[in-house]
Amino acid sequence: MGVLWALALLLGNVGCDAGGAPARFTPAWTGVIEGFYGPPYQHAERLQVIEFVAQEGMDTYLYAPKQDPYHRDEWRVPYPAAEAAELQALVARGRERGVRVVLALAPGSDYGESAGDDQALRTKLDQLLDLGARDLCVLFDDVPSDSPLVDPAAQVAVLRLAYHHVRGREPGATVCFIGPYYFGTAEQLASGMTPPFPFTYEHTSDEYYAAYRALPRDMPILWTGAHVVPAELSGEQARAMRRHVDRPLLLWDNLPVNDVVLAGDVFLGPWQRPGAALVAEADGVLLNLGTQPRASLVMVGAAAHQMRDGLDADTAWARGAADVDAFLESGDVLQRLAAYYRAHPLLPDTRDAIALQARMDAWWAQPDVNSEAALRDELTLAMTLADDVAALADPTLAAELAPAASSLREAASVALDALDAVLVSRAGGAPDAPTLTQRRADLRSLRPQPGGHAPLPNIVLRFLSDAPPVRVDVFGGFVDRALTEL
Repeated sequence: MGVLWALALLLGNVGCDAGGAPARFTPAWTGVIEGFYGPPYQHAERLQVIEFVAQEGMDTYLYAPKQDPYHRDEWRVPYPAAEAAELQALVARGRERGVRVVLALAPGSDYGESAGDDQALRTKLDQLLDLGARDLCVLFDDVPSDSPLVDPAAQVAVLRLAYHHVRGREPGATVCFIGPYYFGTAEQLASGMTPPFPFTYEHTSDEYYAAYRALPRDMPILWTGAHVVPAELSGEQARAMRRHVDRPLLLWDNLPVNDVVLAGDVFLGPWQRPGAALVAEADGVLLNLGTQPRASLVMVGAAAHQMRDGLDADTAWARGAADVDAFLESGDVLQRLAAYYRAHPLLPDTRDAIALQARMDAWWAQPDVNSEAALRDELTLAMTLADDVAALADPTLAAELAPAASSLREAASVALDALDAVLVSRAGGAPDAPTLTQRRADLRSLRPQPGGHAPLPNIVLRFLSDAPPVRVDVFGGFVDRALTEL
């Protein structure tokens, strides 16, 4: 690995270009982050993700699960033998498959300005290097407001210590980092006028980014975009941010992550980002995975096709979902399921259950035998998808997809009842409106919610996104319209 990095240095992959600006990573890093809040993946799941990442032509797996205690809350404690062996195997498998496994450490919660903690950091970094990692990351995202490391100068001191210690052992290593102000446009971060944030810090973003200029310029910085989950993440924004930080820029895209307020949802839709533009302007593009490892691969596959092949979002999504089904040997289950979990509450393309919505619209516009049969067939197929999920040969995959399939079965069942109720009413009968009303109310509590997504509180949204959410509810909308006729 050291020889390869030395060659990369000679070729201009790392360092500075002729104008003094940091040279771009060539090629840009592409891949995933295990960086969510919630139970970390199992070792076998990580290995499976690495296999898919490699298959799709991506090259990076950043290991940073928030609830791995040895990564964050108990960062001073060495990984026990069993956990260390798994990480060592993960790094080794990644190297075999051409995927760099970046091991991260998040010491920001309680790092003290003492020689003891400095030595604890060196010791922990040594362990990560001993496990075979050649690329490490030090994270200060979501640092508590009362942490000693909210001070920019203290952060810089820790980062310099980490950089020089790691590079002393591995001269070609990459040491990346993220700060407390990891979102906001370049202009906002430079002015200190950043978007709302649940943490309140004494120092503003411009103070942090000014302090970071004392760091070695080949230390990449991670950034999520204009917000935690920005509605837009453009090449122009990445170019401006890289110019502002004057160092390699790695994009931490919070898709398809579904933790905290997004917990219970699942996002199987297209990657709504300009892949080719991002890899041209940034030094890396990494997707933060969701809590369901295999379901997350749908958007990862879509992103790979956009970045590698320059495909539009919908075409890349179709190919990515097909890639996942082939990889998991799941027939077309994920492709069919993804059609009902397409939308994301914070992204601009709000379409969901597109084929079903078209058949619903056609039936309302012209309620004849043909349109009714088409709609009934679509809803029946949606209901039977739960049986296909249960019949999957891989029981862990079946268990992972079961909640989404079960929710879809229930939503389709209610929509079928609504269709029948309207037909009974139009024929002069008396449908059971109270029962349908109750079933409609129950749809709102489904998690995950097919054909749309659960509403998010506005007070929470302002800490997550730079755009107002658009409510999408394909199944509920159909039932609501039916109830107006009863």
